[in-house]
Amino acid sequence: MSWGEFQVKLVRFDQDSFDNTLMWTLSGDDGFGFIRTLNDVSLKIAAFQGDDKGHGTAVRLSDSCDGENHRWKVLPWRDEPFGAGAKHTFRIYCKADEGFSVTVRDDTVCLAPTDPLDEHQHWVKDTRYEEIIKDEDGYAAFAIINKATGDAMKKSDEAWEGPVKLVPYDPHYLDESVLWSKSGDMTEDFHYIRMVDEIYLNLNICDEGHHDKHHSGVQDGTKVVLSNWCKGDNQYWRMIPWGCLLS
Repeated sequence: MSWGEFQVKLVRFDQDSFDNTLMWTLSGDDGFGFIRTLNDVSLKIAAFQGDDKGHGTAVRLSDSCDGENHRWKVLPWRDEPFGAGAKHTFRIYCKADEGFSVTVRDDTVCLAPTDPLDEHQHWVKDTRYEEIIKDEDGYAAFAIINKATGDAMKKSDEAWEGPVKLVPYDPHYLDESVLWSKSGDMTEDFHYIRMVDEIYLNLNICDEGHHDKHHSGVQDGTKVVLSNWCKGDNQYWRMIPWGCLLS
């Protein structure tokens, strides 16, 4: 082994303990890129030739060159683009008025009269992180992606409370700002849908600034917002597969 090559080792992974020696980055090259250590991007994973049949090819860290043996592509084994939950699209609606569904209109998350043929009312629930990320109550994390736009719901960057935002969804990049959880049954199979890292910040609807149980305010175009828990029909939500309605 030359001075610029280092053995890649395996250690037991502890998800409750952060160890930056286990962290890697992937270069921004299209297609194949460099997989580098987080602490030193000059050290890249490389494959070194084994015998003439390819047996014993070694994977090492190297800073010696930038050849094809240094370029890698990371792909999911699953065929589903959004994890196991992608076999269904979901309708999302709140208890304040069950005749309306969450949709995307002019880059805004809002409510509209329910229309199964409107793909903007169809949402994909990506559950790929459900085994490793849970909220403080133990409920699994998921992302909510609009089928028509490919954008994911996320919390507002500007304020603690405010309109739900949309961002392009990258299923291979972990971004906790697009991860949600669903509470246990609150009433009649309705639940809170809240940020996985802040369970008191819940989906709500905007009624000209009123977000409490005395103001339902549901109409075509009513915005979906985040607000503190207030235990009202505006914050009780249900996600059901569209197939249940279309079959």
